[in-house]
Amino acid sequence: MKNTMTPYMLIGGSVTLSYQLIFDYLRHHEEGNNDRPLFFDHMKALTIIGAFSMGIYGGMPRFWFTGAFIGGMLVAPMSWWLIKQGRLNPQGRHSNIFYENSVNKDEIERIHHLDAIESLGTALASQPAYGYF
Repeated sequence: MKNTMTPYMLIGGSVTLSYQLIFDYLRHHEEGNNDRPLFFDHMKALTIIGAFSMGIYGGMPRFWFTGAFIGGMLVAPMSWWLIKQGRLNPQGRHSNIFYENSVNKDEIERIHHLDAIESLGTALASQPAYGYF
């Protein structure tokens, strides 16, 4: 397991770290570039990562350009959609809950309170300025 998983774990970790560092570098002066959407920084980061990774893979200049094109025009919009919209429950509806007869009012109120906190957390995480993404 050590010999098969380690290279892939290192590649995945280095790509993730590279994306985060490039994205943070592009957004490092938040007050100066608020007019630029986050999607463009996401696209630039994936274009750089795609060009670099395909350049390492192929070595010739055509692989650099191919990797930049695929990373910027194909991978970036799909991954942005997955980050922003891809959810298991896209409508945000709660599932139907049927309580047992032994449940009292306090437990029902506690469950409703937990659902409200979860809904507020989901709404907060969907805001563009919350967190890194």
